[in-house]
Amino acid sequence: MKNKLNIKAMLRIAGNLNRARSAKVPLLIIALAVIIGFSFTACDEDNGENGGGDGLTITNIPSKYNGKYVYLECGDGDNATITGATSFSGLEPTSLPRIANGKVTIPIWLYDNDYDNIKRYTGSHLFDEIEIYIYNKNDIKSNELAGLFFENVRFKNGSATKSFNDGDFEEYL
Repeated sequence: MKNKLNIKAMLRIAGNLNRARSAKVPLLIIALAVIIGFSFTACDEDNGENGGGDGLTITNIPSKYNGKYVYLECGDGDNATITGATSFSGLEPTSLPRIANGKVTIPIWLYDNDYDNIKRYTGSHLFDEIEIYIYNKNDIKSNELAGLFFENVRFKNGSATKSFNDGDFEEYL
């Protein structure tokens, strides 16, 4: 819990509120209800629903790919289908994450069941295979430079991390 409650201060306030006998509803009851309400809010963990998880972070990427762009695809049968790009217009990626200093974090998006809408992925799931394609340009319609393939990638609250060295790499001509 991020916010610690000062018990002595609360008891002092409660004692003062309880002495206000002129009120029709004792202020102590109202104060306790407010404190309980705020404590539930303070203890609430962000599961990423407001903005998604961090995404998939790939580390140890060879320096020759710094400044290049990546796009992620993953269909996991009936369980979940995800994709990875910085932003979308409808279902089309409009911006791809860029590799810098041997690292990239790919925002992950989840298709709905009908494949007609996407939203940021916040779930926890083991994906059988994830395909990542490296591009010279910020455009998935350009030629792919290489492919990086990972098996059994586990996400927790929309986030996962893998080393480039853990994947199967294929460079294209």
